[in-house]
Amino acid sequence: MATSASGINFTGLASGVDTSSIVTQLMSIERAPLTRMSNDMSVENARKAALQDISTKLLSLRTSADSLRSIPFWAGTPHGSSGDDSSYSLSVTSGAPKASYQIQVKQLATGEVWAHNATSGVRDFAAAMAGLNTFAGKTTALTSLTDGTGASLGLQVGQQISMSGLQGGAAYASATPFTVTATSTLDDLRSWIQGQVPGSTISIETGGRIRVKSPVGSDQEMTSLALSTGGAAAAFDTAFGTSAQVGPAATGDGKIDADDTLHITAGGVTANVVVTTGMSMAQVATAVNASNGGVIATVVDGKLRLSAKDTGVTGGTVAITSDGATATALGFTKIVAAQNAVVGIDGVDQQSESNAPTTLIAGATLILKQTSALASTGSTDPTWVDRDDAAKRASDFVDAYNSVMDTITARVTEQKVRQADAQTLSDLQKGVLFNSSALQTVQSSLREALADTIAGLAPGSNLANDVGISTGTAASTLDQDAIAGRLKFDAAKFAAAFATDRDSVKDLLTRDGATAADDGIAQRISDLTLNFTKTGGVVAAAIDGSTDQVKRIQDQIDQMNLRLDAREAALKAQFTAMETAIAQLKSAGDGLTSSLSSLNANNGSN
Repeated sequence: MATSASGINFTGLASGVDTSSIVTQLMSIERAPLTRMSNDMSVENARKAALQDISTKLLSLRTSADSLRSIPFWAGTPHGSSGDDSSYSLSVTSGAPKASYQIQVKQLATGEVWAHNATSGVRDFAAAMAGLNTFAGKTTALTSLTDGTGASLGLQVGQQISMSGLQGGAAYASATPFTVTATSTLDDLRSWIQGQVPGSTISIETGGRIRVKSPVGSDQEMTSLALSTGGAAAAFDTAFGTSAQVGPAATGDGKIDADDTLHITAGGVTANVVVTTGMSMAQVATAVNASNGGVIATVVDGKLRLSAKDTGVTGGTVAITSDGATATALGFTKIVAAQNAVVGIDGVDQQSESNAPTTLIAGATLILKQTSALASTGSTDPTWVDRDDAAKRASDFVDAYNSVMDTITARVTEQKVRQADAQTLSDLQKGVLFNSSALQTVQSSLREALADTIAGLAPGSNLANDVGISTGTAASTLDQDAIAGRLKFDAAKFAAAFATDRDSVKDLLTRDGATAADDGIAQRISDLTLNFTKTGGVVAAAIDGSTDQVKRIQDQIDQMNLRLDAREAALKAQFTAMETAIAQLKSAGDGLTSSLSSLNANNGSN
């Protein structure tokens, strides 16, 4: 039940009139202008949002224009290009001239490589059979091995196999036995032998023969090798009880045979490396590398290899001596000679001790990779500009320009909807920028900036179209994009102009002249978009005007709400007073009626 602010009921109980409904209807009539103002507010907010969207797109266009006219970008960076990347590359400094060369790598610089003289001994066990006339393979189970007639060699699960012989003429026995399992194969046996002789290479050859290649050096050669189960499988012991030498016997030393000091001279320094009796070649290599001298030590196929760190006939030579007989015992042999690099530059051969010469090409390091059969063109440019990057910046600029033009066109051509015809708030918000003179000024200014020539530049390089930025050919093809004033970007035309005269492309895009007529197109667009969006600019001013209008409408709405609240309170007070008066009159009438009734009753009784 509705009540007044004072808590007195005014719903018409006294008068019989629905005063609350009357107040509501009266206020609804008086609030009609408020609804119109709220609609006006929504329309003005839509106009402001549309202008802010255009401002944002103009700022994006300015960002693209600034990227396209970037002074650091067009200043370039030192760069070298190679006509044969697999053969050489160029690392260029700012001191290099802009030049090109015919370059052919004819010989790479090398440093000496020395390897110690030692070979391995090789022995084969007899062929392994897996049945009559069938040779065993890697996956043949050991329990399936037979002799040539197909009779089993007697290997059983749980039996153990050991290996014995001589190493360097001294008795040898395997450290641990091999235990036969149900799944043990010939390859498992091979792997076990490998583990028993560090530095060896064990393989399974044709006919199932197990081949043992000893570590290098006669002091490490394996001879008189035999495999045995200790009589548990007599046939196996017979078949594998001997091995035969394959090829020549091992030569050289595989380990250091006496304490000594190696003196290794390379790169102008001598490293003194202490070696001790029994050191393997891997251990010697570790000691050499720890000295941080002029060579790099490696072990290849069991042989110690010393490679000069430097290259060339001066710095790349290596000399190896020792206090005792170690250098002689190891018998080092030069397997790679030191030589200078030879590079043909413009038909003249030049030499370098390094594969990264800094003096053959002015202001550049020529990095040699491999020899080439033909010369190719290499170039240096201290102010190189990436053509692909420039094209991407130009394309982004065109896209940002088209986004601005599309948005403005859509806004200025969108028809308004009369309030009487509007069905929704969205209908009312249409056409908020229809035929906007401010936006039409923006469009025409941008179009003129792109279409006008750049004063002071030669014909053929003074129009945007000369670098592939144009509105197309609307007249001949009825290109709707061209008719709408949208730009197109011809990447091929841009690339051709860039290749022909990069500086002219730069001027056409970036020139900052005394007047707008002298400015390049990116400079013009940057200036225009700044002027449009800065405080007082045509777009910024329109946004500010819309903001002010929104505030004015809001102020009017606030003031009207105050008046309407006061009016509603007054009406409620009036109707409350009326109800109170009527209630009082009714109460007085009821009292009078009661008094008259009592009087009449008293008179009748007398």
